[in-house]
Amino acid sequence: MVSHLDLLEDPPVSPPPLDRRAWLAASLVALALPALLFVLRFDSVASAALSLDFTDGLFEDFLGPYWRSAEAVSAHRPEPDPQYVYPPALAVLLSIVVPLGPLAASWCAALSCALSVVALVRAALLLRAPGPGLISPLILGVVVGLSFPVLHGVAWANASLSVTSLPAL
Repeated sequence: MVSHLDLLEDPPVSPPPLDRRAWLAASLVALALPALLFVLRFDSVASAALSLDFTDGLFEDFLGPYWRSAEAVSAHRPEPDPQYVYPPALAVLLSIVVPLGPLAASWCAALSCALSVVALVRAALLLRAPGPGLISPLILGVVVGLSFPVLHGVAWANASLSVTSLPAL
């Protein structure tokens, strides 16, 4: 016998399967378009970084308070950098890359940012209305890649970009 309460419940809805080709195309647009525009528009990394914020340094968060706090964890010093306002677990996690040195660790931060952008593109594709073709995925790639929070997060190598992209995984 069917209860009247059973009729009120909506059946679970699963998202449509993700078209990997659309995801790849949109991710490439989201990663390559900002890089191309910055190369064509700015004569240096410093001027590109300055266009996004008040500083001309790239990866200021990562090479600043994140790095200094990770070094403190690696050296078994209990005090993080005074500008470090993030969870202690982040400093512990980042201490893994301290032996690599700041340059190699910066490449790890850049890779983390790129993977975060790809994950955000995935989230955008999963949330969009389904439709055929590659036009809407490419437009989503442009929107994600050129959105100020994403550009700002990449320029600072800020952890918020990675944290925001976690649900997309």
